Amino acid sequence: MPGCRLCIDCQREEEQRWKFKKIRGRLKWKKPKSLRLAIQETLLEFKAAPDRLRMTILSGQIIPKRNTLSYEAKYTLNIFVQEFHRDPAYLFLIVNKWLQENQPDILCPGADASSRAFIFEAEPIESDVWDVMIELKLTETVIAGFG
Repeated sequence: MPGCRLCIDCQREEEQRWKFKKIRGRLKWKKPKSLRLAIQETLLEFKAAPDRLRMTILSGQIIPKRNTLSYEAKYTLNIFVQEFHRDPAYLFLIVNKWLQENQPDILCPGADASSRAFIFEAEPIESDVWDVMIELKLTETVIAGFG
């Protein structure tokens, strides 16, 4: 029925949906994909067997920007490397290089213990074969707006 409250609410809901269809910006988290690519390009064994390199995001936090749709995402990226056929130090070098280019703020000299670049666990499976877990605390800015 025209003019009823329900119809007005439906119109507002439709207007809101239409606005969100027009959202533009950098709406993807790029760091997990970028790090995976860096590891796979350097260690071809993980390009051939990508299932041995797993990543999960834990403890995420969103910090919205005032008066905008943009936000900062803080999260822990866990990297699980199975059956790594080299010393784990080699993997740490790759991660360190990636951090220098993509998250240099956590490599600052003099950073306190709570902001270490990354922590890890490693389990020897056989001689020179390791399962390795690396935990990185990352931030990403998602930029969005209507346009």
